[in-house]
Amino acid sequence: ALYQQAIDAGSTDAMVQLMRMREAAGDSDGAEALAQRAANDGNTDGLLDLAVMRGWDRAEALYRQAVEAGSTEAVVRLAMMRELEGDLDEAEVLYQRAVEIGDANALALVAVIKEKVGDRHGADAFAERALEAGSTGLLGVLSQLAWEREEAGDLDGAEALYRRAVASGDSDALFDLALEREQAGDRASAEALYRQAADIGDSRVNAIGHRWWPHGLDPDGTPTARW
Repeated sequence: ALYQQAIDAGSTDAMVQLMRMREAAGDSDGAEALAQRAANDGNTDGLLDLAVMRGWDRAEALYRQAVEAGSTEAVVRLAMMRELEGDLDEAEVLYQRAVEIGDANALALVAVIKEKVGDRHGADAFAERALEAGSTGLLGVLSQLAWEREEAGDLDGAEALYRRAVASGDSDALFDLALEREQAGDRASAEALYRQAADIGDSRVNAIGHRWWPHGLDPDGTPTARW
């Protein structure tokens, strides 16, 4: 009754909450009607939630309804579905659409698609745009691009991207860059980077620490002397 009163007063949050209850109770039609009603009033959370609750096979139609109601998030989720299905062309089109309607985080996702299809120039360009836009979606993406370059044998390109990732605040990239430097034979740089990663608490250093510091590290980050 309280939910209905709130809905009658125009609360879209109440519509979405009641939608979840209807869906959980097995009232699929009632749930979808509430989600669509909320979307018509500008709140697409219900359609997005319903897509997740109903699973992959039924998600696309709901995401498309959300797109029609103006949800940028739904565009990105559709793009992710296409990417996971291997349709990179359609995924890129959708990510680009998200960028055009104002989602700066999608810039980083376009960069990943560009890298996957072998367009390194395009990948770099979109990564740069994401950096300039302050995209939070870029966190981790530069490391992913770097890994792609490393796998393709472009070690210089990989190192440059790892360093950009570190500079942009991706602390996990320190360990990745250290590993790349170690594999390239630059042990001095690798050790310094591993120590930096250890200083910020990257637990992955524990797995390789015995190779570098058999007796561990002192609190100040220097190798512990043998007893």
